[in-house]
Amino acid sequence: MTDEILFYEELSLNALPALQTQFYDGWVLRYTSGYGYTNRANSVNILYPSRLGICEKVAECERRYFAQGLPAIFKITDGADAAIDGYLDSRGYAVAAPTYLMAADMAAIQTGPGGRVRQTAADGCARQTAADGCAQHNASVGSVLKRSPGGRVLKSVPNGLVLKSEIDGEWMDAYFRLSNYTDANKITAARQVYANIRAGVHCGRIAIDGETAACGLCVSERGVAGLYNIVVDEKRRGMGYGKSICLSLMYAARQAGAGATYLQVVKDNRVAVELYKKLGYNSVYSYWYRVKPRGPEAQ
Repeated sequence: MTDEILFYEELSLNALPALQTQFYDGWVLRYTSGYGYTNRANSVNILYPSRLGICEKVAECERRYFAQGLPAIFKITDGADAAIDGYLDSRGYAVAAPTYLMAADMAAIQTGPGGRVRQTAADGCARQTAADGCAQHNASVGSVLKRSPGGRVLKSVPNGLVLKSEIDGEWMDAYFRLSNYTDANKITAARQVYANIRAGVHCGRIAIDGETAACGLCVSERGVAGLYNIVVDEKRRGMGYGKSICLSLMYAARQAGAGATYLQVVKDNRVAVELYKKLGYNSVYSYWYRVKPRGPEAQ
């Protein structure tokens, strides 16, 4: 695995931490009970050199995941040993969710003049003070966006943008609704994951007529900001809200000191891939998951 891939893999592991992590001979095993079978939260991440044989290690990982009622899932990157992917394929593991990790330099992206944020009680951030969960610098988000030099342009920031430097209940409720989360156990586990984030965060949502049209999360570490959980209401897609929330989060992160940004997008999501390319992102590497069902059906 290259140093660059390892760098982004470590950032992404820290950005949304699993509720339980085990280290096994260079592999990182992540578990988040109750979070469904989400690949990111429940998978083996092959990061560091190993001493044990592939057959032995895969069998042990299967035992551990099956014992918790979970499928065995392995995350494979471009930089992983091809023999591991081949061995998993020979054992009947299916390929799932081929994904790009894309990155950009913050200096390549810019908002233009005229962007502003309506700071009213209606949009949930009336006074924009630290006391109500908003960082003090968020008091003039519009001016922050306008000051950023160089690159791509967002001509205006929509009224109704709520941008905060902590993950609050309103943002989580909006994200769960837009993501169609209805299972109580999954929602509880997700709240625990967010509570365990130990890096800098910015969360944003765009409120239109009292309802969230789009939301997103930015987690920053080592001067690099990762975009996560970008979701747009189905009935408001194609109206620019996805672009707006991404750019708003990036500039909040830049104001806090981030100089670069990354995100992960499933390859089949062509609309999102093209949007991110237009924003200045380029593919750094690819990854995918190898999945084997749990229990008797896996045999």
